[in-house]
Amino acid sequence: MRQNNEKVFETEKDLINEKKTIEKFCEVRKCEYMKMPKWDLDFLIHKDGYGIAFAEVKVRNQSYSSFPTQMLALNKLNGLLRSNEYLPSYIIYKYTDGIYYIHVKDIESNEIKYSGWNKERKGSKHDKEWLTYFDRALMKKL
Repeated sequence: MRQNNEKVFETEKDLINEKKTIEKFCEVRKCEYMKMPKWDLDFLIHKDGYGIAFAEVKVRNQSYSSFPTQMLALNKLNGLLRSNEYLPSYIIYKYTDGIYYIHVKDIESNEIKYSGWNKERKGSKHDKEWLTYFDRALMKKL
């Protein structure tokens, strides 16, 4: 969760892209979503008045096949694992060539390393952080 003095780099366009992605996911899966306010994860997925899953949504400007592995912030993985104690928790990636998703329990980390942006942005506390990498082939296409 963000601290009050932390600069936010997420733009309105980023939020719109996340919303379009979760809308498409829920359209296909015949469910609805609610944005989680000030929460570790982006959305609660629900159906018929019952929460059925949590979801983190990431939009990437690359194709699914660009890299064999997908990086994920270790703190985000921990949030998904904690949430999975209550409801199934997924991470959903929108690539230029499709939407892919994975249940947190299916993530098999290949490695964990301290990495991130090559050039840190002024005011950012997360440009360099602990990341885990997993095989993209573990994800399912929507």
